Amino acid sequence: NLCAISNAIGGLRRSESRFVSDPTVLVELVLHEATPVYRDRVISGTYLCRCDDMLTETSKKFFSSIESCESVMEKTPLIFTNSCAGGADDSKPYLAVKSLEQLSKVLVDQLNEHNETNAVMNPVLFADAMQHVPRIARIIDRPRGNALLVVVGGSVKQSLARLAAYICQYEVAQTKISAAYNITSFLEDLQIMCTRSGVKSIGILFLFTGQQIVNEQFLVHLNDMLSSGDIPGLFHTFLADLTMLDPELQKNLANHMATVHNTVSTGSFKYRGTARRYNYTSPKSFREL
Repeated sequence: NLCAISNAIGGLRRSESRFVSDPTVLVELVLHEATPVYRDRVISGTYLCRCDDMLTETSKKFFSSIESCESVMEKTPLIFTNSCAGGADDSKPYLAVKSLEQLSKVLVDQLNEHNETNAVMNPVLFADAMQHVPRIARIIDRPRGNALLVVVGGSVKQSLARLAAYICQYEVAQTKISAAYNITSFLEDLQIMCTRSGVKSIGILFLFTGQQIVNEQFLVHLNDMLSSGDIPGLFHTFLADLTMLDPELQKNLANHMATVHNTVSTGSFKYRGTARRYNYTSPKSFREL
């Protein structure tokens, strides 16, 4: 699965060579990135054990020559995050958590800061809950990162997601369901969210729960958003409103769209020459072949 491999490599690239003081740190990072990409998707105890065995076998095969490799594979907790340390230049290095006590202190401080300016949350930060927060933050910190959180009752998953969003400095967007809420209302909410994110470059966490699915058509649009990042027809009114714009602005918009199309066509031609693969910019270019 190239997508899973890409996610794992993307996690490795979040670290910096200046913070990898010895080979064991790299081993820790590899094992950590394999957990959310592969292990967290397993749904039964049998497959969890099998996944752990495969990680152990693979680590011994490729990292056995590294001193203290055995102790790294047994390390608990094995968590990397950029919220537990800050650099001298205000950077947030991607480092391993030293202990649950360190993680607990950081999360409690962040939670207290959140509660000063937002609706108060009081989640119980037990060990598993604390480990979920950096996992969620890791996912949403990636472009179009998304996750399905499954919990037996309670609203702890929402609290942990909101805390992770606060740590990543994201806004939280959530639909407000009412008796009159319908598919049109849902699309209007998505328009507002996408406009704030795309036009104003505001980081947003869209939080959507199972209770808010009052129309199964919601899932169709959510699937489009997750799979391609595009919801067909979401901004169809944009073109309809062009007649109300200044003529000079209409001309600039038309020229911009033509330039974008021509640029993609030129890039596709170069791509075919170097990679020997086709990228079609329109149905017309496909028919010409």
